[in-house]
Amino acid sequence: MGSWPDRRGRRHTQHQVTGLRAFAKNPDIAPDPYDIEVLLAKRLFAYDTTTTLTSTQQAVYDKAISMTDDKAPCCCQCWRWYMTRGLAKSLIAQHGMDAPTAAQIIDLVNGCGGKLGATTTPSVSGTSASR
Repeated sequence: MGSWPDRRGRRHTQHQVTGLRAFAKNPDIAPDPYDIEVLLAKRLFAYDTTTTLTSTQQAVYDKAISMTDDKAPCCCQCWRWYMTRGLAKSLIAQHGMDAPTAAQIIDLVNGCGGKLGATTTPSVSGTSASR
């Protein structure tokens, strides 16, 4: 494991892995947030750029993001931001997931090493907006 799980602690990492087991049937949700397969990341990046949410789905997405620990798809605008945004879009658009469940999954797949609590949030379309 890298620096992030070590910094947050093995107990937190185990909590994430255990929590993600409930979603094991969904091939878009990694079973371990610190071991993301390249093909999965590429698929989620594609969801981010190709999935257009309806206004109702956008409202669910916005609510889900506001419920996460970071109040964003990730703590910083790294590759995980866009991957997780794609995952969230897929969960909502393709699987009809509600905001609390999507937020729970977003928090469970958080494997970034940055500080919790992002200070900027790009919109779903990709433009950045200060919070």
